[in-house]
Amino acid sequence: MRSFEVMLACVSNDQGEQQLFSSVPVEADRQRQQLNAVLRDLGATPITPVTVLSDGAEGPRFLGETASPGPTRHVLDWFHRSMRVRHVTQTARSWPRGTKEDLQHGDLLAKKIDRIRWRLWHGRPQGALDLIDEILEELETPKRQIQLTAVYIKKLTGVLRDLET
Repeated sequence: MRSFEVMLACVSNDQGEQQLFSSVPVEADRQRQQLNAVLRDLGATPITPVTVLSDGAEGPRFLGETASPGPTRHVLDWFHRSMRVRHVTQTARSWPRGTKEDLQHGDLLAKKIDRIRWRLWHGRPQGALDLIDEILEELETPKRQIQLTAVYIKKLTGVLRDLET
């Protein structure tokens, strides 16, 4: 199977000026220099903060960080952030359903996780982080020692911590 990758970026400054940047893996050795030149053409200096919006892959993040003359901040785009929340929701929906209490607990967890997505969509990242902490605290407070539940809690805790990060 063959694949083809293209790195594409729209770089803009506070004055609304924009430049497009693109490259292919063959140019990988020059990507940093090319993007650095685009940033400098738009007025970036060693004190200019740069925000890298990406799908979370290491390549674009690393490129933005190494090409920027100043400090960088990485932001995961909405689609990929939403997919990460969906993964956590699906994990919660697979909660062990041995008893009616288990079923209710799993449904309650899924509803809380859906509220994380709502908070992120409405620009409340701290509220989303607070809710993640609340859910993690609930999961880490042992209520009963059932092996299946312990394994499941470990899995759900792991995906929640990944989302939090």
